[in-house]
Amino acid sequence: MTTITGITHCEARIEGEPNHAGATGMDDRTDALAAAAELVLAVERAAEEVVATDSGSAVGTVGSLDVSPNATNVVPGVVTAGVDVRDVRRASVDRIVDGVRETLARLERERGVETTLQRSLDLEPTPMSDRLQRVVHDAGAQAGVETVALPSGAAHDTMHVADATDAALLFAPSRDGISHNPLEWTDWADCAAATRVLAGAVADAANVQFD
Repeated sequence: MTTITGITHCEARIEGEPNHAGATGMDDRTDALAAAAELVLAVERAAEEVVATDSGSAVGTVGSLDVSPNATNVVPGVVTAGVDVRDVRRASVDRIVDGVRETLARLERERGVETTLQRSLDLEPTPMSDRLQRVVHDAGAQAGVETVALPSGAAHDTMHVADATDAALLFAPSRDGISHNPLEWTDWADCAAATRVLAGAVADAANVQFD
């Protein structure tokens, strides 16, 4: 891996007015969930725009919605949305978060809701050691295993190791790129290949003089 992604988590709170679904006309509603639906799509669009114009590894996700009162026959009064933004470039993360703020301001004007946005987590991107990356690629070549330089979109303990010393991160491929899912699977042959590369890299790194 070249860099472990930076991560920002935001909590967007949208307050409307809860009312009976049958007794409240469409023109009389301040629907917090309808506003949140626009936010979900806006996060997706903001990330796609960054990918198209700035950084291909940027992602934006609304992974959770807490709806109150969460009843089928009540217009939603309050929604809290959990927003996850990631990229190896801090500027890209900030750009997407700025897009979230702009969307919330627009929703206040157009839908009459009240909104707040809190950043609950901020992790800086963590580059891996250039020298250890070369060691890993050389070990792959020696083992006859093709290696590819990619950023990691998931956080890893290696981020903390990199705070103290040179660090590297080696992945084995998952079938169809599926991760954090019961269908995640890495062939044993790929596990063996990654192990050979790791063993060679550790042996080579033991002979490298670090600053």
